[in-house]
Amino acid sequence: MIRYTLLLLLAGCITTPDAIVPPTERTVHVDPRILELCEPLEKLPDTSTFEDLLAITITNFELYSECATKQKVSATLLKRFANRGGK
Repeated sequence: MIRYTLLLLLAGCITTPDAIVPPTERTVHVDPRILELCEPLEKLPDTSTFEDLLAITITNFELYSECATKQKVSATLLKRFANRGGK
């Protein structure tokens, strides 16, 4: 009886489970411009005219739009790499 128990224990230690599958590695190439930080928005000086306000507002809108586009692409890529299927 002890021999059979010992044989079963040794047989269990020798076999390798088929369920363990090593993860596969993927090489991902991402445009480095997507991962850059956004440029800071321009600040309004204390002595500014309406034209200055309008010009800075337009510049800040352009900076914000560019940054929002980069952030959207970054989030989509991260979701896709995490296998969550971002759209």
